Formats: sequence, structure tokens, C-alpha cells
Amino acid sequence: MDAHEGTIKDILQLDPHHFITASYDWTMKVWGLNHDEKDKTFASERLHLKGSSGKLHCICKFGPSVISAGADNTIRLWDIFR
Repeated sequence: MDAHEGTIKDILQLDPHHFITASYDWTMKVWGLNHDEKDKTFASERLHLKGSSGKLHCICKFGPSVISAGADNTIRLWDIFR
């Protein structure tokens, strides 16, 4: 499964069915687990988040949101659960 165009730097479980990845391609993606045994991939992209102006280094869950820190010297708050 090709997940990002750049190196995946961090991954975080959001709930029992979703996780998020942060990449050096300046994006984050929310993934949903596939429960169909016929599907050869274990997860599908649900949301593609852009907005950082540099490589993403880490992410953490912060209440109902996710915080990212990147090479552009910023910390961003993402409200992905809306």
C-alpha cells in the first residue's frame, strides 16, 4: 500500500477503527481499517490533510483534535473530528 509520497515520520491511533499518518511530504492522512476479508489492503484513506509548509515530524492527539509539529517551526492544531 503506497501511503505517502514521502517518508512516513509518525503514526497515531485515533480510535479502534482509524489511525493517522504524518509524512515528510508535508501532509497527514486519516485511514480507516478495512474489515472486508476480500479487500487485500488493510486500510483505506479517509481524509488527506494539507496545510503545513514543511516536513511533518510528529503528531499527537489533543482532546478531539490532533497537533502536528514540523520542519517549518510551527505547531498546528487540526480539528479532524468535525
